[in-house]
Amino acid sequence: MPAVRSAGVLLYRVTAEGGVEVLLGHMGGPFWARKDQGAWSVPKGEHGPGE
Repeated sequence: MPAVRSAGVLLYRVTAEGGVEVLLGHMGGPFWARKDQGAWSVPKGEHGPGE
């Protein structure tokens, strides 16, 4: 089985007051439906062919 490489991106914005806000995603599916602790992460995926 070939190795799979994942990729992530950190999306952020600077507020008018000079603070920083970061976008986090909540994992989906029935396992994570009522769980918040540890269920948040940086949006990520896998490299496609040629990327």
